[in-house]
Amino acid sequence: MQKQRCYVRNAEHFLETISEEEAKTRDLFRELRKANQFEITEWMRDEFPAGSTGPVKSDDEQKASDMNYGRRLEITRILTANGLWEKLASHKDIDIRPIDVKMLKIRNEDPSECVLSRWEVSNKSTVGTMYDLLVDCELPDVADHL
Repeated sequence: MQKQRCYVRNAEHFLETISEEEAKTRDLFRELRKANQFEITEWMRDEFPAGSTGPVKSDDEQKASDMNYGRRLEITRILTANGLWEKLASHKDIDIRPIDVKMLKIRNEDPSECVLSRWEVSNKSTVGTMYDLLVDCELPDVADHL
């Protein structure tokens, strides 16, 4: 990460400065998390819009298949219980055909788990890319559970 001096007047000015580029926000958040700056990362999570900081409970680079089971279960339950899994399934990077979505509706009690499992097998699936997918599907609040 490139070091850059940034002068800010107060918290609001800091938010304006760092929020201008989402990639910089994610990079800063990742570096602070790696440096165990938990007070700052918690503050950022509270102050920044949902879906802008990146995963807090898992490392961006961690394979999605290696994610903590309880965390994954929380995500799949949210997606399934609120009918949001179809939005995720229809994302271009997930690549599930409409007929398969219909079959998942009929046959499966946890279709979001099937969608994520299928995505993990066919793509470079990390927690960071899962976060980005959820944000891209306009599900930033779900993404922030990662």
